[in-house]
Amino acid sequence: MNNNVLLFVTLLASMLPGILACGGYKFEITKMEACDSSSVFQVQPGFKVDLVEDDGKCMAVPNGCITVKQQCDSATMTYDLMRGIAPIKGTRDCCSDMENMSSETKAILAMFGLPDQCPVEAGTVCSKDGKGVDVTAYTSYFSMLTGPTTGTIKFDHGNAKSCIKVGCKMTKPFRIG
Repeated sequence: MNNNVLLFVTLLASMLPGILACGGYKFEITKMEACDSSSVFQVQPGFKVDLVEDDGKCMAVPNGCITVKQQCDSATMTYDLMRGIAPIKGTRDCCSDMENMSSETKAILAMFGLPDQCPVEAGTVCSKDGKGVDVTAYTSYFSMLTGPTTGTIKFDHGNAKSCIKVGCKMTKPFRIG
């Protein structure tokens, strides 16, 4: 066998898991940081979420830490995001949402050591053990999510505030077929 052919086959074989994982889609957090140091929620530098294939399932695997600087008895979230030319704006009562979560969602939060009810205690929560959330059911929507999303998410905790600047993008760098 020609050395060039052997090299090509070896490189292709080493890239296939990444190419085929989750239909070839890649998710990247381009920015996730507190707007200022007074923010109750602080995202540690380097926080990321990878899409990986695991036993035929598409898994979203977070890696990094988030610190809650003080107990939060309430959290009203206001988001202002830009996706292409379409703004996405809204307000949610996070504590109310937690009360009405499905048992499946509560299990996912527990897997990452996150609270499923208010108040949210002060502390640091890290996810570095490779545990992920099965997002296979949503892969058919990935094509609609391709491209960048940026914006700001603000939380009013009653006695304090948080603000997180976010940026992420979904891409499909490889096409097969």
